[in-house]
Amino acid sequence: LTFKQGVVQYFTTPCFQVFNFSSLVVGEPRSGDSTFKFSSFLQLGSVTMERLKKLSRNPKESVENPGGLVDVISLCQGHNVKVVVRAVECLESCFSHCLSVTAGPASKIYLRPDDIHDESSLTDAEKAASSLRRHYTAGLDALQKLIIHEKEDVQQAALGALCRLVKSETVARSRPKKRAKNQGNARQYQFAVFALRRVLVSLLDTAVNCSELIGDMSEFLELDDFRFSLMKTMEMIVRDKVENKSATQCFVGNCFALLKSIVMPKMDSQIESFIVPMDAGAAEPPRKKSKKPEVSEEKQRREFYGDPASLAAHRRVFSAAWRAFLQLPLPNSILVRVLNNLHTNVMPNMINPKLLIDFLTDAYDAGGAVSLLALNGLFLLINKYNLDYPDFYEKLYALMQPSIFHQKYSSRFFRLANLFLSSSHLPAYLVAAFAKRLSRLSLTAPPAGCLVAVAMITNLLKRHPSCKVLIHRKVDSRLLDDSGEYLPPPEATTAGDPYINTEADLSKCCALDSCLWELQCLRNHFVPDVSQSLSLLDSVNDVVEIDLEQYLDISYESLQEGFESTDACLTVAIAEEPRISQPIVVI
Repeated sequence: LTFKQGVVQYFTTPCFQVFNFSSLVVGEPRSGDSTFKFSSFLQLGSVTMERLKKLSRNPKESVENPGGLVDVISLCQGHNVKVVVRAVECLESCFSHCLSVTAGPASKIYLRPDDIHDESSLTDAEKAASSLRRHYTAGLDALQKLIIHEKEDVQQAALGALCRLVKSETVARSRPKKRAKNQGNARQYQFAVFALRRVLVSLLDTAVNCSELIGDMSEFLELDDFRFSLMKTMEMIVRDKVENKSATQCFVGNCFALLKSIVMPKMDSQIESFIVPMDAGAAEPPRKKSKKPEVSEEKQRREFYGDPASLAAHRRVFSAAWRAFLQLPLPNSILVRVLNNLHTNVMPNMINPKLLIDFLTDAYDAGGAVSLLALNGLFLLINKYNLDYPDFYEKLYALMQPSIFHQKYSSRFFRLANLFLSSSHLPAYLVAAFAKRLSRLSLTAPPAGCLVAVAMITNLLKRHPSCKVLIHRKVDSRLLDDSGEYLPPPEATTAGDPYINTEADLSKCCALDSCLWELQCLRNHFVPDVSQSLSLLDSVNDVVEIDLEQYLDISYESLQEGFESTDACLTVAIAEEPRISQPIVVI
């Protein structure tokens, strides 16, 4: 092919075809047309943009000439980002105008095309209305596909247009309906659920991560009825995925991003922002007196789904959405983020947080960082909802392994463990088991971990005086809390220790018959702060309970800086090489 023929054939592909607007002067290029000029194609973009701007400024034309909507919908499938964005804005303008019309063919454009029967017997007005409904459905389909467009500008434009059309359709559906003369008019609130479902399906059920795009919905999530219907619709979508077992990791991640972006109201007075005011419209028509009170359709609907103006209804749909989400197969990365967010933003807003007991206990049994994070939710249920969790302290004891000091959430774990062990009604054998386990872990713990262990042990002995025998018991005819100049051999000390480190039953590990000889080793620790912290145990009867917060955020670097800034550094003698004043003569 020659260069001219190749250019002509390239620009006659479907993606570059020119759509025939009624006022478009540039014709469609054909491969056999030798008079085609490349300059005429360059003018096409400006002509298309002007046409879209004109249609956006005069949306009434879309009602008078519905065929123009077909051309705009086709332009949404192009590759020119500016043209596609302008086409999206044009569709939104035209459909918003149609939804605002109270009479004529466009008055009920939101009805689904499936509701239309045989058009052969329809009048011209009915045919025009049917055509507009088909164009409205096709336009929503086009906008739905653009949400996963490769360009971010197109995604944001399509999502914003769809959400605003949801608002406009809700207003149109909730418009007062005419009744008989003696009955007046009444408004029946009806949210655009089908249009909203399109938005959620496009955002959630995709093969890409839409977390950033979901953040752009914050403007619409501030509307109470929009947020209410979104959570209700999302629950149905998620439950379908759970039943079909077809949820992907992207779907799970997008669902979590959407749920996390929802900010729940705290009281009924904060629920005041609606697309359609709840008290709008005329009063209910007068009813005839009857023995059985008549219940309106609106009241039945609100009793079934809940009233969007009620905080209890919001908490109900919020709980249902989260419970459906937690039934999905959560990957470990999402599970950690869920548990990290559950006790602060989810459980306080649920109608019955006890329904999460099974989820939290399964996470607590999983081990690792997941178990550490599950402690927050379990603590909330135990503290506020009187949860009776069997073998709770045994599992907490099992989490205290040498790796606990190196976990990302170790500070949170020790903070909660200190709270769980703060009760003075715990049995002595249980407190002794935790004190002995912390003492044993301090042998291999980092310096910051040693400080935490010593502080927790001091608090345990302060709360439970019956356990002070652990630091006063004699081993090998010597006291373990003496001046620290004598240290028994590790073999002899370990062999004579009745404590069973591998025993899971706290009542059988014999910790109360043992002693805290491991802390004696810390008196010779190379970090001065650690060795000095043992002075707390020497005066355990006099010290007050230690605030653990001051030790939880200490790192090795901060200890090293404090160590270097003090005079505790030892001066190391350096042996210099002897200087030879006279050369050595070798004979």
